[in-house]
Amino acid sequence: DKGDDVVLSLEELEKYFDPYLPKRYGKILPLGHKERCRELVELRSIFFFIARTMNYGLKVMGNYLNGRDHTTVIHNITTFRNLYDTDAKFKEKYFTILNRIKQDHEPSTMEHTDKVGFES
Repeated sequence: DKGDDVVLSLEELEKYFDPYLPKRYGKILPLGHKERCRELVELRSIFFFIARTMNYGLKVMGNYLNGRDHTTVIHNITTFRNLYDTDAKFKEKYFTILNRIKQDHEPSTMEHTDKVGFES
């Protein structure tokens, strides 16, 4: 389910996370990697939160990142909320990524993300 007001494809959105992807054993881990290191977990939760604010369905988002279940997506969005409320560095990373997206797109197309609304 992709809303009509979707600004970015999930592929386009994922590219904004490239500069933040962690390296392991000399290789950059993609966002959909099964690894559960903190950096990747945080990035995935930001990715899912932003995709959700763009009206992507839980199933679509989960399938996009290596066939994850919709409950995993919900868990990631919950993780986003918890980290957003408690971790200043996480919040800073979220706004850095969000601002890069806004620089490349009409500000009005992303303004719904300013209100960190927490409906799942």
